[in-house]
Amino acid sequence: MAKNTNLMLVQLILIAVLLAPFLGGCSKAYYGAMEKVGIHKRDILVDRVEDARDAQTEAQEQFKSALEQFGAVVQIENSNLKHAYVKLNSEYEDSEMAAKRCLTGSTK
Repeated sequence: MAKNTNLMLVQLILIAVLLAPFLGGCSKAYYGAMEKVGIHKRDILVDRVEDARDAQTEAQEQFKSALEQFGAVVQIENSNLKHAYVKLNSEYEDSEMAAKRCLTGSTK
């Protein structure tokens, strides 16, 4: 049984070594195929950037809720760190509201 496992491992390594030079061209082939069906590289990039933005927003919300939960459990005294957080959070919320106004075209 161990002999078969070793043989399979050697075969997998051999296949990986043989395919390694061709894997670099996969992205070129992928983009080429996508172009042929009408999906351009820039559209793929836009989708990836939007996904990254959404993931970052979700991570920010998780961090913020974790910080608030931590603050509820542990009484954080009025320290320089707390003042800096409150100020930065206020500026962040103001800029977020301004960005939403820009997107919706609202002037309020």
